[in-house]
Amino acid sequence: MEKELKEKPITLDEIIANPKFFTFVQSGISELKLKRYGRPKPKQGFHYKRDWYDRMSSNNTFNANFFVENIKDVWSKKSNLGSEFRNVIIFICGTALQQTIDELKLKL
Repeated sequence: MEKELKEKPITLDEIIANPKFFTFVQSGISELKLKRYGRPKPKQGFHYKRDWYDRMSSNNTFNANFFVENIKDVWSKKSNLGSEFRNVIIFICGTALQQTIDELKLKL
């Protein structure tokens, strides 16, 4: 009888600590920034209403380090962040999680 070596399942902490995850979070943030910069200028006399992007940018929280530091608490529903911030973090990090899993499967 041959013993089959079963691989230990990867944990969420290991995925979050993976450099690929951080890279995918950075690229997701960069894509959002490009979309934001590409929006048309408001008509003369009008202005855009402040939104989550403005609030995160002015607080210096629209960066990969902030997202990666807070994602575990957000996913486990222990975060003290507002829902607006949590939703953005979930969107970016959820996409990065899927990309990281796909990348790891390709190399296994």
